[in-house]
Amino acid sequence: MDKQSEFPTFFEALSNRFPSATRPILKPNEVNRIWDASKGSPLFAESILRLLDYQSVSEAIDAWKGKSGDEVRKAALHKEIHQLLPEARRILLALALLSEASVAELVEVTGYSPAQLAESLKSLTSLFLVEAPKLGSESRIRVSDTTSRLVISLRSELVTDNARLEKVIRKFRRTDADAEGKAGSKPVAHAILQAVAQERQGNVEAALETLQHAAKLVPTRKRQDLLAYIGHLHLKQPKPDVNKARQVCREAYQGGCRKKRLYETWFSAEWEADNFQGTEEVCRHAVADGIEPEFEWRIRLAAALASKAHAQSGGRMNLAVIPTYLEASETLAQAVQRAPRDEAHKWRVSLEETNDMVCKAILEHDTALSAAQQLMQFIQQGDFRLRNYTRTAELCKSSSGKSYKHNDSESTRIEAIRRLKKLVEERKQRFPEDDRHPGLVARINSLLGGDFSL
Repeated sequence: MDKQSEFPTFFEALSNRFPSATRPILKPNEVNRIWDASKGSPLFAESILRLLDYQSVSEAIDAWKGKSGDEVRKAALHKEIHQLLPEARRILLALALLSEASVAELVEVTGYSPAQLAESLKSLTSLFLVEAPKLGSESRIRVSDTTSRLVISLRSELVTDNARLEKVIRKFRRTDADAEGKAGSKPVAHAILQAVAQERQGNVEAALETLQHAAKLVPTRKRQDLLAYIGHLHLKQPKPDVNKARQVCREAYQGGCRKKRLYETWFSAEWEADNFQGTEEVCRHAVADGIEPEFEWRIRLAAALASKAHAQSGGRMNLAVIPTYLEASETLAQAVQRAPRDEAHKWRVSLEETNDMVCKAILEHDTALSAAQQLMQFIQQGDFRLRNYTRTAELCKSSSGKSYKHNDSESTRIEAIRRLKKLVEERKQRFPEDDRHPGLVARINSLLGGDFSL
């Protein structure tokens, strides 16, 4: 690929190849102006050279850049593209649509092997392509804006299924939300697209190198999306580095990244580290920041809370961790309410198991009426099992239960019975088709006698 320093030598050789009696001898600064106009493209440099037979350098460049130069540029492009093999044409159009790409990205969108690409790129290098700065160890290639516009305008001549190729490229750009224009800057977007391609092709180390290199090139305020992806790749290595993933994810969040993948990676890293306080933190951020699907983040939050309580208590239920388990139950109930029907059914079972465990613990450490009141709270949160109603009635009937606080008072018991009565009424209205209600009422009446009647 030509570099600016090599262009004067190339242009002199080009002039000797196409001699003209009317073309003036150019000064170095005029050759540099042709370099700037053609972006170093030999094809376009040649088309400007031909205009110099009857025009000054300024006139030739203005004509070549202007509307009148459209036909000159198209003619030059037509001449060359019809000599290209189909593979080279497809790669040229892909580059024009991407504006800049690495070999890994071109492999992804064209479907060619690296060997096929290397062979085709040889035929494009001397005419169309410009070297772009490396990212990591991988070279990048681009076409000039002028070439890109012309190539895209001729896409139907270049590739017969050009619409499909454009669709593939759009889909590739969407494979990772961070890789879209929303990424904040072109260098970030280019780096992430390259890393996406490298990761999908199984080269995680190269993808990580790409992103770490890019992170050094962009300002601190723009690297948070890169850090989020770096955290993801730390977990994808043959030997996952959980602590590095946790560190860069936290840094990405503090830098303002709010991409879904960041929360997913951060949660996984904290969970793998058995840092349940950390997983709780991630889940609370995800819920507060509106990361979808919300019900899944509430399920994860409930799991984090329950795991934290289990670790704190050494696997044994005690008074200190009951509030944490209660929050886990409430959070899981919120998730069930928001989840699709199939998911809700699956997680309702977990909710019921959690509620039963908490109720049993309360009975071991507190009064029967405290357990009854908590059961009614579970009902209000959506645990509508009939056993919760009958069990509440049994607990209201019995005031025996170990208490560290106070003796059960009759007024508290009567208030609990009134609340239970209201909950039964609400259940009958919520599930009018449930033919078990008469049996439920009869069972509660038999337990509570004159204190309860519906």
